[in-house]
Amino acid sequence: MPHRPTRARSPSVMANLVMKTDLRKAVCARALRAARKSLLSQVMGSSTAAVILEMLMFLMEAIQTNFQAGISSRKQQPGSAGPQ
Repeated sequence: MPHRPTRARSPSVMANLVMKTDLRKAVCARALRAARKSLLSQVMGSSTAAVILEMLMFLMEAIQTNFQAGISSRKQQPGSAGPQ
């Protein structure tokens, strides 16, 4: 879908959009609160949370390793001024 150019909107139109967005957020929050017990029981009853946690722990190790390698390689480059 091609990108449509954005048009300037009046302050009253922007305020209306913000109010609609806030209303949508409030409705969504209310629906989540109403379904909280059901959602929690489903999450706690499955291994999804444990799998996601394990995946994040694995990814953090790889991210930290690559971050440290990047810092080391930048320090070894001639003329490197370091962080700016």
